[in-house]
Amino acid sequence: MDENAEEKLVRRNYKDSLFCYLFREKENALSLYNALNGSNYTEADSLEIVTLEDAVYLSLKNDCAVYIHSSIALFEQQSSWNPNMPIRGLLYFAAEYSGWLSQNNKDVFSSKLIKIPTPQYFVLYNGERNKPEKVDLKLSEAFEKPAEGYEWTAHVINVNAGCNKEILDRCKVLGEYAQFVAEVRKNRCEGMPLVDAINTAIDSCIGRGILEQFLKKHKAEVMNMVLFEYDENLHFKTLREEGREEGREEGREEGREEGIFGAVDLLRSCGLADSTIKEKIMEKFSLTESQAEGYLTHGLVTA
Repeated sequence: MDENAEEKLVRRNYKDSLFCYLFREKENALSLYNALNGSNYTEADSLEIVTLEDAVYLSLKNDCAVYIHSSIALFEQQSSWNPNMPIRGLLYFAAEYSGWLSQNNKDVFSSKLIKIPTPQYFVLYNGERNKPEKVDLKLSEAFEKPAEGYEWTAHVINVNAGCNKEILDRCKVLGEYAQFVAEVRKNRCEGMPLVDAINTAIDSCIGRGILEQFLKKHKAEVMNMVLFEYDENLHFKTLREEGREEGREEGREEGREEGIFGAVDLLRSCGLADSTIKEKIMEKFSLTESQAEGYLTHGLVTA
């Protein structure tokens, strides 16, 4: 198989699938729960995996949902920054509670108050945008009319290597997952085809004891997770087109700007100099030199 044909086998959602694969195990899910909540539960059997399969309203295939000690915690891995995460989480929990009520024979028309598990919604962000280590996104920010007393929060945790060290240290699997993703990303930035980048990352991580037993046992499955139809030029083109569509709504290319900032952050994560980045975004997005310099300057403070 030639390099171009092999490259087009790569699935872009490899981080999502690998995350699901790792945290469908009770021990790993419990470790993640403890790390994010500061708890020290040790009995994995006290935890129940309640991830919805093929959710009706949303295609949330990168989730892990658990029921433990009267709480339902949903962990959603995201490689794209999305301000609508509180809305998505609310809809997901509505489906989750519907299943819980049915399973426990609870009648919402009962004259007695039904006690339900306390919800916790964590979004684990490992995209290439420059984002804070932790941020709470609130549903009320989407209200057309402000209303006090109504709130739903998505706790967004940056799990890129080097961020939230305490959490990554407490959950060993999450920390090693972040290192694996970073290794693949580094190899891509060095110009490797994605298939080679993944293979090299797997071998390197095994050699350094990162997800060692898992990667040794499931190397073929990991490769299948990572293979996707990938075309970098097409990806940049998609960002531009999505940006133009979003920008038309308010008469400006606000969405396109998001795509450009995303490209700047991606290229910076590869260690490229600003002079090189400027040349690349001028070419990719048909920018003037002064426009490109403006995006570089704003990119330094992108939150």
